[in-house]
Amino acid sequence: MEENILINRVVDNQLLPNNITKDSVIELFKTTDKTIFVNEADRSLVNIDENFFFNNKRFILKNSTIAKLIEKIIKDNNYINVLNIGSATGYTSTLLSKFSNYVFSLESEKSLHEKEKKLIKDLDIKNINSVCGDLKYGLKDYEPYDLIFINGCVKKKPDILLQQLNNFGYLICIEQININIKKIVRYLKKNDFLEKKVYYSVNSPLLF
Repeated sequence: MEENILINRVVDNQLLPNNITKDSVIELFKTTDKTIFVNEADRSLVNIDENFFFNNKRFILKNSTIAKLIEKIIKDNNYINVLNIGSATGYTSTLLSKFSNYVFSLESEKSLHEKEKKLIKDLDIKNINSVCGDLKYGLKDYEPYDLIFINGCVKKKPDILLQQLNNFGYLICIEQININIKKIVRYLKKNDFLEKKVYYSVNSPLLF
């Protein structure tokens, strides 16, 4: 009951006021309790609409930003092969697993990676493979992906990761436009052509 109250507050106080109204996104957020992905002492902090930091480098994006990213790529049919970059303890990987056949969940910090593996096992999620590695290089061994989801801001167009997309695959991220402006960007690969759409500004820490 308490879990449902917290999740409904996230929807009512953070998603809807930020014009996130797509039913599929709202229902997705109701499936997963974000508080289980942090230590018990931090559970009162993780669901306020601010970026949650494990340390000065690693974080989980705030709920409204995650929802805005997902809103741009969620669709009726499942993605087949997904790469989630900067997964931390697995919250966004868990969300992505709800509309994907398989998710490769890439985290660079070993302690967070180990916690993610344990949580995925405890939650009995069969379609997430948690991998520890360098975020900016992705996972070439399992390419191509029809979705690459980047949990944070990148300084420039992520060319290495775009090369790992399948034909008609999407990459969603936040790009640093200048020192003060960061915007959601979605790429769609069409054969040898990249279609780029730039959306609104968001507050995101730098991932790489």
